[in-house]
Formats: sequence, structure tokens, C-alpha cells
Amino acid sequence: MDNTIEWIDITVPPHPALFEGLDTLPIDGERINLVKGRTRSEGPAISRSSYVGTQVDAPWSGGAEGSDQAPMRFSAIIGLAKVIEIHDKKSVKVEELKKHRFYAKERILLKTKNSAQLRETIPRHEECIHLDPSAASWLVERRISTVGIDALITRGSHRRPHQGFEILQEAGIWIIQCLDLRLVKSGEYMLICLPLKVRGIDGGPARAILQRTH
Repeated sequence: MDNTIEWIDITVPPHPALFEGLDTLPIDGERINLVKGRTRSEGPAISRSSYVGTQVDAPWSGGAEGSDQAPMRFSAIIGLAKVIEIHDKKSVKVEELKKHRFYAKERILLKTKNSAQLRETIPRHEECIHLDPSAASWLVERRISTVGIDALITRGSHRRPHQGFEILQEAGIWIIQCLDLRLVKSGEYMLICLPLKVRGIDGGPARAILQRTH
């Protein structure tokens, strides 16, 4: 890893528009009183949905309580990653993925037209380019380790674009969603993406950065 090469921040910060049309709560900041012994002070507090901005989703564990991203497998979100630009205007399809070479345990980041709209006008969820279920199954067959995309995929979207991601989670693949890939070209990068360690939730907010390998 060359420390002289600039890092690219691909994190999408919280934004109220991310929650339009979703069954989830927006981020909300407030100040609370903190009391320790006889000392009283005031400090910041944040209440929020687990779906906000860039986040990491854990594979489904198969248990009754679903997944838990706290016991993180760091190799899934730290290491070399391949950025692939998708030109289809509706979804990520198998036909376009077949134009690229994939290897087992790879980390794949999918750049679509969603990135061009992020931070300017957040695209409505029914308008986002999503991962087609057949494409998801194709990636599972190639034993991909991690899949990232520049869309926020949550349960409750109008056209159920999350179906492809359910296929990935059931197969044990980690997901990074809502990435800002506007300034990123196709190619190989060093990826560092770390979610907050919060037990009992399947998706945690994360900071993600990339560095070109050459």
C-alpha cells in the first residue's frame, strides 16, 4: 500500500432524503443530561435507524434473530477490491457482469448511475439501479466475498430491489451499500471499510475509503 497515493472517501453521510418512502426512522441529534455522582453535565446523543448512509450488512446467520454484524470478519471489508462500472440504466444484470473476470473471495464494488445523483439529489428508492436476483445468484456461484453498490437497499422499497441482496446474505456474502463512487474509476483499489460495533443489528453505519493500487 503506497501512502503517497491519495485516499478517496466513498462514504455517504446521513441525509433525510435517504428515508423517503421507507419504514425506518431518520437520524436525530439531541443533547442529554449526564449525571455521575454529584457531577452533572450535558452531552450530545444521537438516536437513529440502523439504515442511514453508507453501511455494512452481515450475512444471515440462519438464526431466529437474523444476523449480527458485531462479530465482524475484517477480511471481508479490508483488502483489495475491484470497482466495476455498470452501464445498464435499470439494474445490474448477469450479461454485463460476464464481461469481467471474477475470482473466489474477491471484494466487488458496483458503480452505477446512482453515484452521479448522490449528495446532490438522493435518488428515490424505486428509481435506484439495483442488483438483479439472477446477477446475485451468478455472483454467489463465483464465491464472491463482498459486494458493494452505490444504492441504499432496505426492506420496504416499492419494487423490492433488495431481493438480490437477500440472495447474497443467505449465501454468506457481506454487503456494503450506499457508496459514493462518483470520483472512482474502474480498476483495483485497496478498500478499508469499518462499521460501528453494535450488537443485535444486521446493518451498521460505516466509513469507507479507497486507494488506487497503481
